[in-house]
Amino acid sequence: MTMPQNEQTALQGLTTGDAPLNVADVTFIESYGKLLGLAKYLQMGLILVCFILGSIAAPLAFRTDHDQQLNIFWLLIVLLGTHFLSLLLWLFSRLRQPTQSAHQSAWFTLLLKKLAPTVGASEQTLAHFIRLRFSGAAGAWHLGRIVHSAWTGYLIGGLLSALLFLMTHQVQFVWETTLLTQADFRALTQAISLVPAWFGVAVPSLDDIAVSQINSALQSDDTRKTWALWILSCVLIYGVALRLCLSTLCHLLYRQQRQILWRSLAPQPAVKTHSQREVIDADHTPEKPTADGPRQPLAKAPQNQGEPLQYFLFEWSRATPAGLPKTATIQTINDSQAQQDYLDGTADHARIIVIDSNVSPDRGSLRFMRQAQAFTSRFYLSGQDFNDAWSQALQERGIAPDQIAHLLDRKG
Repeated sequence: MTMPQNEQTALQGLTTGDAPLNVADVTFIESYGKLLGLAKYLQMGLILVCFILGSIAAPLAFRTDHDQQLNIFWLLIVLLGTHFLSLLLWLFSRLRQPTQSAHQSAWFTLLLKKLAPTVGASEQTLAHFIRLRFSGAAGAWHLGRIVHSAWTGYLIGGLLSALLFLMTHQVQFVWETTLLTQADFRALTQAISLVPAWFGVAVPSLDDIAVSQINSALQSDDTRKTWALWILSCVLIYGVALRLCLSTLCHLLYRQQRQILWRSLAPQPAVKTHSQREVIDADHTPEKPTADGPRQPLAKAPQNQGEPLQYFLFEWSRATPAGLPKTATIQTINDSQAQQDYLDGTADHARIIVIDSNVSPDRGSLRFMRQAQAFTSRFYLSGQDFNDAWSQALQERGIAPDQIAHLLDRKG
C-alpha cells in the first residue's frame, strides 16, 4: 500500500540512529506497506466476522413458541442490550483515560504481531508501525474506529437477518410485566418512539399497545406491521446509525491526532548554541535567522509547589538533584522504552522533566523534548555548563520560555 508522505517523514524521524533501518530502502518501504495492508484486511475481516455473528444471533432472538408470540421489549433487549453495554464501557474508558495507553490496544496489536511474520515484517518495523498508528491519542481513536466499525457490522447483520425473518414469518408481538403497570409500559414505549417518530416511522398507538398485552385479542395485520417496523427502526437508529456516527467521529479524530503525532515525530534541524562548547551531533547546515527575537533569561525553579508533581530525570547518571522535594515522586527516562512509556502514558499529576544541563544537547534528546512538550508542565535544567544551550534549543523547539527553569540546589 502507498504510504502517506507525512507518515514517511515521521518514520524517518523514528529510524534516525537505527543502523539496520533506512526509510529510503525499498525493502523497508515494501515491508511497512505490507503491514498497512495487513492492518486494513484485518479490520475488514473483523467487520465481516461480526456481520456473520450478528446474522446468526438475530434469528435466535426471534425464537417463538407454538403461539408465534414475541415479547416486544425482551426482543429489543436481546438485539440491542449487548450493544449498549459495550458502548457504556467504551464511554467510561474514554472519560477515565482520554489518552490511550499501550496495554489498552494490546488485543489488536497482538493480532498484528501474530500475523506480521506472514508478510515478512521485522519486529522493529512492526514496532515503528504501532508507534505511528496505535500510540497516544491517535491510537485511542484508531482503536475506537475499529471497535465501532465491528459493532456496525454486527448490527447490520442482525438487522438484515431480522428483516428476512419478519418477511418470511407471521408473528404476534406481545408484552407482559410483573412490576410495571400498563401506563408505565405505554410511557416507556412512547419515550423510545420519540426519535423514530422524527424520521417519519409509524409508532405504536395507545390502541396498539393495549391490544398487544399478553392474553389479549389477536392482533390485526396493521398492528403486527407497526410493531415490526418499530422494532426494525429502533435497531437501525439506536444501533446501526449510532455506531456509524461514532465510527465517523473516531475516524476524523484519529486522522487529526495522527497528523499531530506524525508532525511531532518529523526530524528537526539541529540548533547551534551561543556557547563556545559544541552541540553533540551538530547539523552543519547554515542557520536561518528566526523572528523570535532575543531569548528570555532562564528563570529559577520555584522551591515550593502548590500541587502534587511527578519528576522525571532525563538521561540521568548522577545523584538525584538536591533541589527536588524529599517527598517527590521521581522516575528516570534513561532509554528509548522509558521515553515511549512517557509519551504513551497518562499522568495523575503535573509532570516535570529534569534535564542534566552539564551535558550538551543533542538532536535525539531535543526531538524527544519536542514530542514530550504536550505532556509536560515544566522543563527544569539541573547543572551549569550548558544551561544557555539547553534553554535556547528548547525555545527553538517551540517550548515556551515560562516552561523552562533552572533547578537550584537548596543549599545554594
